[in-house]
Amino acid sequence: MLSPLDYPDALLPGLRHKVDVGRKLIDDTKYFLVDMESRMRLEIALREASRLGQNENYEIKDI
Repeated sequence: MLSPLDYPDALLPGLRHKVDVGRKLIDDTKYFLVDMESRMRLEIALREASRLGQNENYEIKDI
């Protein structure tokens, strides 16, 4: 986790902005990974349901 910075901008110009950009990049990456994991789990569940449905003469059609 990035800690808050209390350094004056004159001492370290642009540092706060760079930290904010880094924090946003980390948050966006985390969101992307969680979203992809959810999509993969959904795809696996749909394939399993389709496989089970085919055994019972049911079929899930592509939309």
